[in-house]
Amino acid sequence: MKKAIIITTVFVAVLALGIAESVWGYRHFGTICEKLERACERLETAEEGVTDEEALTALREAGEEGRAPLLALVSNPNITEKVTEYAAQALVYAAEGQNADARSAALAAKRAAERLQRECFPSVFNIL
Repeated sequence: MKKAIIITTVFVAVLALGIAESVWGYRHFGTICEKLERACERLETAEEGVTDEEALTALREAGEEGRAPLLALVSNPNITEKVTEYAAQALVYAAEGQNADARSAALAAKRAAERLQRECFPSVFNIL
């Protein structure tokens, strides 16, 4: 359950990062995205000897950095529908992570976030 909550939190943080460009410009966007990417890669890669707990800690830290842009979502009604749609997908992936392994759920959530960026924020997707 803990892994599912962390994966969902990180996914929503990735969604929030997708709007950071329009809210704050590029000031912290690149750094946070890089940290999320590294955390997801650590979670997906078993060969590096990184435990799930270590990878989930990295994801949690990246999610904390994404919290401020997430708050900006509340004041942007234009994207509410898409955010709801993809957040629902994240919950499904996180639920799957309870019964499967965390790496699979993280990868699926990351793919859904990339889809949101491609469809709603193409200029952001191009810099990733």
